[in-house]
Amino acid sequence: MQPFLFIFTKKMKYYLIPLCVFLFSGCIATKPDLPVRGIYPAVYTYKSSKSFEDVWSNVIDVFAQKGLPIKIIDKSSGLIVSESILMSATNELKTLKLKDSTDYVVIPKKYNASQNKYSALANIPVRGEWNVRIKKTDSCTLINVNIVNIEERYTNPQNGVVQWENVAGFKSTGIFETTIADLIK
Repeated sequence: MQPFLFIFTKKMKYYLIPLCVFLFSGCIATKPDLPVRGIYPAVYTYKSSKSFEDVWSNVIDVFAQKGLPIKIIDKSSGLIVSESILMSATNELKTLKLKDSTDYVVIPKKYNASQNKYSALANIPVRGEWNVRIKKTDSCTLINVNIVNIEERYTNPQNGVVQWENVAGFKSTGIFETTIADLIK
């Protein structure tokens, strides 16, 4: 009986080790994302002395020039929402400067387990929607611009399928909003 137990135990170790590694790998805590620390407005607001009609026309021109497809356009409420579009995102450096100051979005840094550190990346493919709201007041025309529904491309390590997942804690760098502000002055 003892030789059988020895053989059984010897063979089992080849199965038990991978099984234990698999079971306990889910218990290993992954490091959380490093949040964006710089100060970025949630909504960029601009004032213009131009009429509602002129501002509306200028904003439509920006969408056309940038090739942004429009999902919602409602002139009576002053709302323009783009389709979800691809854009590039960046991370902050330790100095809070952006890795690439031409990207539209700054997202939290992710931990790179293979390098055992957080890495600042630029030109990360993300997608999101631009919301523009134009409102006429007694003294001026107000324009509110913000970005919503930012998603990051993610490759599932188990099956290799590319998926999109929501990005929490993203901020707009103000590049797109500045383009609109420059046209409505």
